[in-house]
Amino acid sequence: MSVVVRYHVWCLSWEDEESYGSDVVGYDILEHDYETQEKDTIYVPSFSLGSAGDAAEAYADYAHDNRDGYEETWPLVFRVRCPDGSVQDFEVDREYVAEFSATPAKPARERVA
Repeated sequence: MSVVVRYHVWCLSWEDEESYGSDVVGYDILEHDYETQEKDTIYVPSFSLGSAGDAAEAYADYAHDNRDGYEETWPLVFRVRCPDGSVQDFEVDREYVAEFSATPAKPARERVA
């Protein structure tokens, strides 16, 4: 059985207290049971949760999608309580990745009016 890595993360930029934050937990993608997930816990594949910084990014992604993160001015500062009890602060910035989609173009003579 694998050891569960659990970080607790909250946003200092929103003046949150630790009690408002969420746990970020690593899981084994081959053995994870989605039906037994804890409420208000963010599950991240263990291969992508190697550090407190990864936990801060996972919580930032969650906050962005579920807590008006789209309206905020990034970067935001997140505090992480590590499994050993130590605390670290991280400034997390939002990056944009362009997505492109192609559709068939009309022949040239149809485009000219």
